[in-house]
Amino acid sequence: MGLDAEGRKHIHGFKVGATENAQVCQDLLVDLCERGLDAGSGLLAAIDGSKALKKVL
Repeated sequence: MGLDAEGRKHIHGFKVGATENAQVCQDLLVDLCERGLDAGSGLLAAIDGSKALKKVL
């Protein structure tokens, strides 16, 4: 999910998985980049303490 300049929330993508694991996180990030996410111009923040996301990054 992302926020625009006015603070409105926008869903950018999601992946379904049985658990939150590194493969699901990697698949989500790859999908976002393939659809045009410029990872160099934004901020990625995980607020749930996701160990799986840390592993992928």
